[in-house]
Amino acid sequence: MQTTLNTDNIKRLIDNEIDLANQLQALLQKEHDVLSHRYFSELPNITEQKIALVASLENASKMRIQLS
Repeated sequence: MQTTLNTDNIKRLIDNEIDLANQLQALLQKEHDVLSHRYFSELPNITEQKIALVASLENASKMRIQLS
């Protein structure tokens, strides 16, 4: 029973990491578009969002490793 619980938790954490990675990819595409169109005033907000997403990815990874 414990193995199934750990497997389910790991799967849920991996799904969360995939979602966060997809969000980061979309944000990087937005950043590319902003840079291409020289809308530099939007960069600080994008940078803050990237920092938050990377921190979330790091935390999710640590949690997954602890369960492994």
